[in-house]
Amino acid sequence: MMIYGDAERLQQALDNVLANAIKFTPDNGNITIDGRLLPGFVEITFTDTGIGISTENQGLIFDKFGQLGRTDLHSSGKTKFKGGGPGLGLSISKGIIEAHGGTIWVESEGYDEVKLPGSTFHILLPTRTEPTDPIMTKFFGNLNKPIYKQKRTLVAKKIPQPTIPPRERAFLVGVEIHNQHRHLTLEDSLTELALLADTAGVDVAGELTQKLSHPHVETYIGPGKVQELKALAEETLSDVIIFDNELSPRHQRELEKTLGIN
Repeated sequence: MMIYGDAERLQQALDNVLANAIKFTPDNGNITIDGRLLPGFVEITFTDTGIGISTENQGLIFDKFGQLGRTDLHSSGKTKFKGGGPGLGLSISKGIIEAHGGTIWVESEGYDEVKLPGSTFHILLPTRTEPTDPIMTKFFGNLNKPIYKQKRTLVAKKIPQPTIPPRERAFLVGVEIHNQHRHLTLEDSLTELALLADTAGVDVAGELTQKLSHPHVETYIGPGKVQELKALAEETLSDVIIFDNELSPRHQRELEKTLGIN
């Protein structure tokens, strides 16, 4: 999972959104930055406890030199956090994000200098399996260089599984599926996994790929033949592989090397 683009420009876009949140949030307020993976996108949110934005201004805030709040006040004073307008920062951020195939918008319950309803800025950036249009390199640098790459992780632990048949347990003992429509835990997945009870470990990944259209999968695998485990690691869409056996640090490093996990 990667985001291709210009790291410096994207950092500038994020900095501008953060600076705007600081500008319209009083002393002792809070600004929270969060992120999550969505199917095909990374979402980044900036939530503040500031004065908020009226409904009519939410569509104007990304315009150049948009004027919000009292223009006779400047944000540098400790109590004068209400004016000055967003300037060019959010407009620049919008341009950079959209040039990378993303989008930005704001949500707020309204403008109130007393109740301080706050605002939340949402940024969506697409994840890609290959670089975007190389023409954009002319404007935003080397798109072949990934900004973010989700790494695989091997977690070795003992997983209680008294109800899972030994044959199934030897290869795949559970799947946790995260996507836009559902969240299945290990226990909830047993019914679906029962269909794989007679499937060889090397075929499990193919079955999962066909059954799940756009999953983020955490795969639980048990002790088995090294070649089968390696095949599963190579073919599955998993970002996290949980090995059903407690391993010493040395054995875990050896298994990670065998499975090609960095």
